[in-house]
Amino acid sequence: MSVISEQYFLSIRSNIANLRNVQLVGVVVEPQWTQTKNRIALIFALEVVLHLHREKYSSGWDNLQGRKALDHLLIQKYSWTIDQVRSLELREIILCLQEELLPQNLPQEAIEIINMYSPSRGKQQFDDYLSEEWDPDLHLQIQPPRPW
Repeated sequence: MSVISEQYFLSIRSNIANLRNVQLVGVVVEPQWTQTKNRIALIFALEVVLHLHREKYSSGWDNLQGRKALDHLLIQKYSWTIDQVRSLELREIILCLQEELLPQNLPQEAIEIINMYSPSRGKQQFDDYLSEEWDPDLHLQIQPPRPW
């Protein structure tokens, strides 16, 4: 399974809804429900950007797993040191990658998944970012396709 999948999106959704204590079914409360959907879409977009970066820059010696893909992307983009990159909080990471996170810069398949679950964008957002909203190792739980 790829990061660009409905199943992966739902994993992110579950994580963020749990962290934000937001109901996914039954009675939902606004604006928290819309804020949660927007955050899920944002974190999914971040995962897609990092997935594409891994595909392009992974070598046989290092596949840029976990946070390494983010570190490599930011070092490459801004020529920062590894210490500068690792000191960034999620809010700052999102700010630095605004261009990459634009919907028009994501694959069509990812946009379709986002639109299916989070059609509203932007207007209602959480004011804060919880570092736990992005799990840099979540993609490692994806089972590789079977070779048959």
